[in-house]
Amino acid sequence: MSQRTATADPPADRAEPWVAGALTVGLVALLASPLAWLVGTFFDPAVEGIGPAVAVGVAALVGWSWRSGPAPADPGATRTALRLLALTATLRLAGQVLAIHLVSGLALVADVAALGYALRLHRRPIAVHPVALAGLFAFALPLAEALQRVLGFPLRLASTVVAEAALRPFAPGLHRAGTLLADATVKLNVDLPCSGAHGLATLGAVALALACRRRLGCARLLALIPLTLGGALLANVARLALLWLGATRGWAVFEAPLHDLLGLAALATGMIPMLYVASRWPRRGPVTSTISPRAAPLGPASALTFVTVALAVNLAPARPLDVGAASTPVHLPVSLGDWRGAPLPLDDLERRYFARFGGAVAKARYADDRGPPFGVLVVRTSAPLRHLHGPDRCLRGAGHRVERLGVRAGLPVVLWRSTAPDGAVWRVETLFVDAAGHTAATVGEVAWRWLRAPAVPWSLVQRISPWSACEADPNRCAAFSSALGAALDLPREEVIP
Repeated sequence: MSQRTATADPPADRAEPWVAGALTVGLVALLASPLAWLVGTFFDPAVEGIGPAVAVGVAALVGWSWRSGPAPADPGATRTALRLLALTATLRLAGQVLAIHLVSGLALVADVAALGYALRLHRRPIAVHPVALAGLFAFALPLAEALQRVLGFPLRLASTVVAEAALRPFAPGLHRAGTLLADATVKLNVDLPCSGAHGLATLGAVALALACRRRLGCARLLALIPLTLGGALLANVARLALLWLGATRGWAVFEAPLHDLLGLAALATGMIPMLYVASRWPRRGPVTSTISPRAAPLGPASALTFVTVALAVNLAPARPLDVGAASTPVHLPVSLGDWRGAPLPLDDLERRYFARFGGAVAKARYADDRGPPFGVLVVRTSAPLRHLHGPDRCLRGAGHRVERLGVRAGLPVVLWRSTAPDGAVWRVETLFVDAAGHTAATVGEVAWRWLRAPAVPWSLVQRISPWSACEADPNRCAAFSSALGAALDLPREEVIP
């Protein structure tokens, strides 16, 4: 059988207009919901990351390649694009049924690969590999948050161990306890922001951007993995070392702009090995291999099937697996010592959420005659990955400026300072505790403990008060915390202080 060389042939036969219209309807049905969710994350103040920058970069790469010159017809690439669109329908169906936006968002990654093949970006003068482009687009999703939840705890622990070894020659008295580095003068708690998840996401995006424009074989592709992971670890360890050394010299290393500058310098350090190695790899050129004969145009039956599947995906009922089991309602005490309690109602969104995904929640306000009241929120669930998160997600969504001040020394209680749009400053303290009495400071740590014992439910205990209340009368705060801990049967040595 003869083969045609890849030349500037006309594109494959076009489908009938109504068939093209049906395909457009199906594509819109598949893309509308996950694309709206993704764009929403770009403007959600609770979602931090490089998503918007990556999306702009992917669009720029597509435009740069497409405008660089024509590409020869490639029916094989068209068929690959159609197969990828079939895959996206499957992923969106899973995301719809499981009610997990990130799964539906992953279908957009396959869509980008389909777009790359449909535009034949790999055959244009400025060639971009569609699969590498799709991998880069994956970092437009809120992956850093997902990495933080799943890998935050082991990343923190690994960074602390390596940082201890790196700092030992400069600090003979240094010792490590879990994720805490300390000597006689300095204590550095490697808290959640120091896990390196954001750095890992950034270096992963850089690696995929290089793969878009560099010619990679299997060996080079595999080499990118240790370069990315090692660079992220190097960047995080360099950051911790700079923070430690700066703190020993009395520098304001935890205040802007020095804190941010040290982070950028450490991230640049982690990129050096990857950029050096990749600079020696040849640039990607257009694919010039032979192509198969022209494929038959898409028929009416295939088009109708695609539209039907796309509409069915959007109508599929949700059957999430990570729904909390039926739980005993949370009952906060009527009073805590001298503090009189008043239950607070859930808003409509909270009621719908817990009715759909299970779990139990209770809110109350406790007041006495000596100062401003304290607010208490308790969430209990057997599905902690679904229900539990830090207070910053809700507060930032309400327009607050939220600062994570870290874990209290010796206690897994996270302290937050939240500034409301009206200027009011609030003190928020959170603690995660399971039914067996084990405590954790982050959802990432909860996830690892829960995977070892999935039958044990977890609770979030959160206390909210005006910032000035505990500053003006710390003994009153301590008394309230002791009463709250006793009422909720929290571990005595780990009661919220």
